[in-house]
Amino acid sequence: NTFAGHQFTIYNCAFLGANRRDGRSLIITASNDCTVKLWDAATEECVQTNFFNAGRITSMSVVQKTAEKCNEEEADVYLGFLSGMVGVYSLTDAMELHPLV
Repeated sequence: NTFAGHQFTIYNCAFLGANRRDGRSLIITASNDCTVKLWDAATEECVQTNFFNAGRITSMSVVQKTAEKCNEEEADVYLGFLSGMVGVYSLTDAMELHPLV
């Protein structure tokens, strides 16, 4: 399967299981094009794109807030940027990046 949409290299991806309110499984990708995208795993459609002014993303980690299966409504995304900045945002409030370093 091909998920086309990023302009540059994708450095990280993660599967967010079907433990969502709407039952969809998602894939999250982080790219050197300064974006994080959420994809519907079944349709391969991009359902959300977040652009970050902090620069090119070189690393990503998804940390679930509960002990249950990974659930995008209860997960934080930690991003590392080429600039050296590290930030976190919640998938429930994807537009606000909180710098950590």
